[in-house]
Amino acid sequence: MKIIFFTDPHLTSRKPAGRSDDYLMTMEYKLSEIIEAAADADYIINAGDIFDRYNPAISAMNLLIDFVDRIPVSYTHLRAHETDSYLVCRLLLE
Repeated sequence: MKIIFFTDPHLTSRKPAGRSDDYLMTMEYKLSEIIEAAADADYIINAGDIFDRYNPAISAMNLLIDFVDRIPVSYTHLRAHETDSYLVCRLLLE
């Protein structure tokens, strides 16, 4: 069984301080690498924050939607900063 595990992409439409690259292009590339690696995987697990803030920009949400639409296997998002009981309830609902 092959599981791809990644954490905290913190998708944003704003370039984070200290970065000299095109942030959105870099994130698109990194998410594409996950999709390519998933070709022979059984699951993808993201165990962290997807966005950098609670009200993400449309461009950041579109990046996530495109990523999820292209995932060839089962995907689970284990959100960060949750209590144990809330996490269990969330997993049962998914």
